[in-house]
This record gives sequence, structure tokens and C-alpha cells, in this order.
Amino acid sequence: MNENINKNYQYSIITILVLFLGLTSFAVYNYFNNSVSSNQITVSGTFSKDINNQIATFTINTNGEDESKEKAESINSEKIKKVKEVLNQFSLDEKDITTQNYSSYRKIEYYTEGGVQKSRETTWIFNQSLRVTIRDVKIVNEIVRSLNSTESEIIGPSYSLDIVDIDDKEVYVKAFEKAKEKAENLANSSGRKLGRVVNIVESNSSTPDFYPVPMLSRQAGGGGGPDIPAGSSKISKTLIVIFELK
Repeated sequence: MNENINKNYQYSIITILVLFLGLTSFAVYNYFNNSVSSNQITVSGTFSKDINNQIATFTINTNGEDESKEKAESINSEKIKKVKEVLNQFSLDEKDITTQNYSSYRKIEYYTEGGVQKSRETTWIFNQSLRVTIRDVKIVNEIVRSLNSTESEIIGPSYSLDIVDIDDKEVYVKAFEKAKEKAENLANSSGRKLGRVVNIVESNSSTPDFYPVPMLSRQAGGGGGPDIPAGSSKISKTLIVIFELK
């Protein structure tokens, strides 16, 4: 009997806590999303802007395969050398060409002999992956066409913005203007006038939204290359502004 009472008591406490947290969350949400008190009004303003993408990122893969370990390594090294020669033609910064992966292993072949599955080591395989960042998207198509002369696999590009180089003052100003317009409408509807700004806080949801283009995978060979438009990405800011009411 006591055990049942204790369980019921615990359930009651949990229910009360859940209701309290729910009501608290609802109150906080209302406060930070357009609330009016006796002397202040709190509103939010959001503004988004599309900006042309500024950076392209590729992954370039090469491999070498041969029964001789030294020969397999040499084949892969020669392919990487050709890739770097192409990239050097475009005066890319050394820090923008990074080795992501380098591996070597023996290829395993499985077969059946006398009803028993067996395995044996065959050729050596060397793999290498380069991550390449291009900070001038206007030369992306030309780089891709040039890489088509190398025996490499190209994955990309993924386009994005250069956060350091973004001038987001306009986005902040527009977000504030939207918040102010909303506050003026609410103040007028309550027969009050808008006063000075008490506080401005940037919402955590105001980070830039990036929309990279779909990744492409292709084996570089002869011929030209495709046109790869850079497109744009969206930067968005949300401000929570508290005004005085007169």
C-alpha cells in the first residue's frame, strides 16, 4: 500500500513539474515574441538577403594499383603531381590545398576452393584525396576543364559564403527596421507611442544559412568540362528589441 502511495506521489510531482515547465516555456516565448508590458514592448525583427557565393570547395581523388608496391605508389604519385601542376597554374594559396586522406593497402580477392571460401592478397592500392578551396568562383569552370586532363576523380564543388568577408550591416539595419515597424503598430493599437530603445539582442537563430549546390562526382578524362554556376546563399539575422512606451 505504501509503495503505491509513493508511486502516486511521484507521478503527481512529475505531472506538476511538466505543467510548470510548459507554462514557463509558453510565457518566455510570448515575452520574446512581441509582448507588451505597462512601460515596455518587446518585438522581434528578421531580415534575409541572398548573396552570391564566394568560395568553391572540391575533393580530388587519385589512386594507383599494381602488383608491385613501389609501382602502385609511383602511379599514384604521378597522378597527384599532374593535379598539382594544374592547380599551380591558377596561383592558389598553399593553405587552400590540403591532403584529406592518404592510404595504402593490399587488395583482397575472395574465391571458393573445394567448397571452402578463401581469400588471398593481390595488388597494392594507393589512394590520396586533396581538399581544394577556390576563393574566386569565376575560375571554377576553367579549373574543372583543366583537371579533366588528369587521371583523377573530382567531387564537388560545394559553394558557400566567405563569412569573414561578408558585410552584414544592411541585414542588421533591415532587421531592426522590421522590429521597429512591428513595435510602432503594436504601440499605436494600444494607444501608446514608441520611446527609446532599451535593449537589442541578436537571436541565436540568426546565423547565415548556406545552400551549397549538389555535389558532383566524375572521373576526369578528355574533353571539356561542364558549366557549374555558383548560385547564391542566404544570410539571415533576427533581432529581439525592447522599446520604452510613452
